[in-house]
Amino acid sequence: MWIFLLIFCIVLLIALSNVYVSACFNGEGLCGFIRVFVFKIAFTKKKKEKTEKKSEPEGDKKKNGKLNELKLILESARCALGKFVRYLNIRNLYMDINIGTEDAFLTAMLYGSVAAGIGTLFPILNQNLKIKKKSINVTADFGAMDSTVYMEVTLSLRIWQIIVVAYAFAVQYLKNIINKRRDGKNGRARVE
Repeated sequence: MWIFLLIFCIVLLIALSNVYVSACFNGEGLCGFIRVFVFKIAFTKKKKEKTEKKSEPEGDKKKNGKLNELKLILESARCALGKFVRYLNIRNLYMDINIGTEDAFLTAMLYGSVAAGIGTLFPILNQNLKIKKKSINVTADFGAMDSTVYMEVTLSLRIWQIIVVAYAFAVQYLKNIINKRRDGKNGRARVE
């Protein structure tokens, strides 16, 4: 009896714990970490330097997937995405965009476009997502030659919520596969 109670408590503790994902994008590239309990996995992706020589592809090395399979996956992901957005908590959202070009007119036009885009997009994000701390700064630097972007975001999601989203995706994917096979074999209408 005590063993079952102990196992239940451990499973409950794991299910109610948070998974944190923190990502940062700056001039050097993307970096961040994923943390579950005390375990932390760091990741970095540096910007690649542009090289002058372009290699010619030797044959077609790309493997093309079937469009129908992609359609099934996207239909299933659409169902799971609603649950994912509902459960997602954005703990910290920080953006610092500094617009600068060689031409002052172009800098002003680009600044207006970016500010209008963020002004339109941010209320939609704020309405549909839970964002605790947020700071978005867009500035125009008429003396700078290049634009810079610094972005930092920290997300959290409970493990049981990840399991629910994965389950919703799997169930919808299996329904789509079954409906596809029924449609192909018997010519029947789809059952939802």
